[in-house]
Amino acid sequence: MVAFVSDAETGLRAIIAIHALRFGKALGGVRFYDYKNEGEALTDVLRLSRAMTLKAAINNIPLGGGKAVILGNSADYEGAEREALLKAFAKHLNTLNGEYYAAEDVGTTVADLSVMFEESPYVAGLPEHIEVIKRHDARWGSGDPSPVTAQGVFYGILECLHRLYPNKKLSEHTFYVEGAGNTGYRLARFLHQAGAGHLYVADINPHAIAMCLDEFRGKVTRVSTDEGREREVTVYAPCALGNVVNDDTIPKFNCKIIAGSANNQLGELRHGDLLHERGILYAPDHIINSGGLLNVANEIESKGHYDRPDVFRKLLNIRSTLGRVFDRSAGENRSPARIAEEIALRILELECEFKETRRRVW
Repeated sequence: MVAFVSDAETGLRAIIAIHALRFGKALGGVRFYDYKNEGEALTDVLRLSRAMTLKAAINNIPLGGGKAVILGNSADYEGAEREALLKAFAKHLNTLNGEYYAAEDVGTTVADLSVMFEESPYVAGLPEHIEVIKRHDARWGSGDPSPVTAQGVFYGILECLHRLYPNKKLSEHTFYVEGAGNTGYRLARFLHQAGAGHLYVADINPHAIAMCLDEFRGKVTRVSTDEGREREVTVYAPCALGNVVNDDTIPKFNCKIIAGSANNQLGELRHGDLLHERGILYAPDHIINSGGLLNVANEIESKGHYDRPDVFRKLLNIRSTLGRVFDRSAGENRSPARIAEEIALRILELECEFKETRRRVW
C-alpha cells in the first residue's frame, strides 16, 4: 500500500508505504528529508519499506516492513510550525488502523515522536517515559534507538574482523566512519573505547566532527567523503544515507570490509556481487543495522513495558546471523548480499508460522 498524504493548513506533503504484513504490523521510521521531487521521495520510501521487511524477516522479528517520508527540509521547521506539521501527519496514521507504526529516522527525533503520540497511538521509539494527559495514557518507551543500532553494528564489525583477521587485535585496524550523526558518532565511540588503531570520520555537520575530534583526540582524523572512501582502511562504515556502493564508488574503495548502519547501502543487489569479486567483505545492512528495529519492536511487543536487557541479549544474534551468511557465502562463492536477500525472501515466501519458517529456511 502507498498513501500520498497532504494537509493544506500545515503544508504537509508525505508518503507512507507498507511493503508487507505477512508476519505482523508494519514498522518503519519517518524520514523528514528535502527530496528534489516527489518521484525521488517515492523511490526512496518504496526501497526503504522493502528493506524493513527483509530486516525483520532475517532477524527473527515478527513484524512487517513500512516507511514514511515527509517532503521538506527538516531544519526549516521549528516550534509551533513543526508541531502542527507532525500532528497533521500523525492524524493520517490513525486512518491506517494500526497497520503501520511510525518511528524515528533521518530528520526526525524522539521528541518529534512524542508530539505525534499526542495524536496517534501508532508511534514507537518513544522517550523512556511519556504521558499524554488528555488521553490518560502512560507508556514506557525505548528512547533513542541510535545507541542500540551502533552497538549492533559494532558487534557486526567484530564478526567481520574475526572472519578475515582472526589473530589481529583491534588496535591493528583502521576505520572510516562516514556520517558522525547519532549512530555514527556512537559507533566511533565504541570503536575508540575498544582500542581501534585509528579513526577517520566525515560529516557535513561541523558540530558532529568537532565532537569526534574532541573526544577521540589523537586517534581521529577528519576527511572528506571522497578521501575516506579512497583511503586505505580495514573497515569502511557507511552511517549516513544509502546508495553509497554503486558503479561510481566501487572502483575507488580501498578497504577490506564494508559494515555500517546506513540503510540500502547498495545501489543495486549486483553491487554486492561486485564487492565480492573484488574481495571486499560486505555485511548486509539489513542484518548489521537491525539493532534499532529490535529496540522498537520490543517496545511494541511489550505494549509499552520496554525491556532493554532483553534487547541487548538479542543484539548478540547479529554476529551469529552474519556468521551463518558468511559461511554460506564462502561455501557457495557468492556474495553475502545475495545470500542474505535470498534467505529473507524465502522466509517471506513460505506460508507457515514465523519461527517454523525461519527454521526451515536456515
